Amino acid sequence: MEPRTADWLALWLVPGIGPKRIAALLDALGRIEDILSASHSALTQAGLSSELAQAVMEARESMELKAELTRIEDQGITLVDWESPDYPRLLTQIADAPPLLYLKGQTRFNGPLHLAFVGSRKASWQGKSLTERLVKRLAQLHPEIVIVSGLALGIDGAAHKAALEAGLQTIAVLGSGLGEIYPPSHKSLAQEVAAHGALVSEFPMTTGPQAQNFPLRNRIISGISQGVLVVEAGQRSGASITANLALEQGREVFALPGAPDSPFSYGTNRMIQQGRAKLVIEAEDMLVELLPDFLAGLPPVFDPQQKAQKQPDLDPEELALLTVLESGPLHQDQIAQGLQKPVHLVLALLTALELKGVIVNRSGSLYELNHPRLNRP
Repeated sequence: MEPRTADWLALWLVPGIGPKRIAALLDALGRIEDILSASHSALTQAGLSSELAQAVMEARESMELKAELTRIEDQGITLVDWESPDYPRLLTQIADAPPLLYLKGQTRFNGPLHLAFVGSRKASWQGKSLTERLVKRLAQLHPEIVIVSGLALGIDGAAHKAALEAGLQTIAVLGSGLGEIYPPSHKSLAQEVAAHGALVSEFPMTTGPQAQNFPLRNRIISGISQGVLVVEAGQRSGASITANLALEQGREVFALPGAPDSPFSYGTNRMIQQGRAKLVIEAEDMLVELLPDFLAGLPPVFDPQQKAQKQPDLDPEELALLTVLESGPLHQDQIAQGLQKPVHLVLALLTALELKGVIVNRSGSLYELNHPRLNRP
C-alpha cells in the first residue's frame, strides 16, 4: 500500500472525522501528509477541538490503524482515495463523497455506464422477475453496462444475480464493513460479486450493519451511477431515499409503474406522478436517456432520404410525421406542434403508422420510430 493511501486510512479511522471535516482540513493545511504532520496549534486553528487535534497527531501510530492494515491485507482489500486515479469521478461530484473506499474485486468505476437498481427488501415475485428481465435485456443491448445495487434482500439481490447470469459486471455497495457481510444469507452472492465485479464500502472492516449506515450507503449507490431505477417502493422506503439522493446529485431517476392498489408500487407510482422519476416499461427506455447516441447507432426502418421509394404505402402527411420523429421520441403534443396540426388529427396519423409498424408507442403518449434492434426478443 502506498504511504499516501495509508495516511488517508489513518485519518479516516479517527473518530469524529468525516468527509466535510477532511475537506476543510485540506483547504487549510494542504495535502493529507501535511494534515497528519501538522502541529496541535495548526490543527486547532483549522477548526478541530483540542482532543480531536491530538487524535489526528497520533493517527499514524494508532493500534486501530495497524489492526486495520492487517485485516485489509489478509482479506485482499484495495483502498482508493480521493487522490487515486481509480476513485469514481462521478462520486467526486457529490457534496459528501467519502475520501476513502474499500474495494474487494476488480471493476472500472470510470468509463462504463453504471446503472443502479434499488427497491424493496420484501419484494414481490413480479418485481424480482421484472428486475431479471430488464437486466438481461440491458446485457443484450449494452454489454458494457455495470449494474449497481446494495446486496440487500429483494430487488438488490435479484439485480446482482441477474447481472452475474448475464455476464455483466456488478457492484455491491455495503452498509457495513467488507469484513461483516450483510445479510449473512448473501455471503455466497457477495463472493460471486467480488469475483465478477466488486464489493464496495466506506466503512472500516469490522463495522456492523448499523441502521444509520444505510442512508450513507445509498448516496454512494446513486453517486457512482449515471442513473437509478426504482423497481418497487412502498410508502416509506429506502429506495425512495436513494431516488431523492439521486435527484439531488443530478442523476437520471427511473421507476417502474405498478397497480394503483399495490403496496409495492405506491412509491414508484407517486414518483412518476410527481415527475420525480421517468416511467420505464422496457430497458430501452433507460438507454435512450442515458446514452445520447444509442438510437443514432441503430438502423431505422426507413431511409429518410428515400422515404417514398422505401415506404410507397405512406402518404405525404405520414411522411411528414416521420420526419418530425427523426429527432427522437416525442410526446403527441410535441408532434402536433411540429406538424402544426390539431392533436386529434395527429392521433389518427399516429394510430395508422403504429398499425403499419413504422412507429411505436413507448409509454402512454410518447412515440418514436420503430428501430428493428429495439424490438424485444
